[in-house]
Amino acid sequence: MSQIKRIISVPMNEPYLQQESADQVLLEIYVQPGTKHSEFAGEHDGRLKIRIASPPVNGKANKEVCRFLAKSFALSKSCVTICRGEKSRQKTLLLKNITLAAVRSTLEAHRVQHD
Repeated sequence: MSQIKRIISVPMNEPYLQQESADQVLLEIYVQPGTKHSEFAGEHDGRLKIRIASPPVNGKANKEVCRFLAKSFALSKSCVTICRGEKSRQKTLLLKNITLAAVRSTLEAHRVQHD
């Protein structure tokens, strides 16, 4: 099973986050499947980049994306849904039972500071 790694860098401007409702957030991500570890990896073309340890075969990478995000944000797996991009590296996910502030806080907590 993959370990959660720290974010390499997440910019303060977060175009990949959108408040859907009081307890729902849309998250736009770019997935790099088949890496050594599942981890946040900064930003790519205005989306949060996530490296995923699973290969893009038979939905394994999508399942790992949902598992990784659920674990990262302390949500149940049922609270993470892929809305768009099931067969694409660019995906939009709906995170339920979490506020925008909580998502930002979690991303900031995983942030690696560079000198």
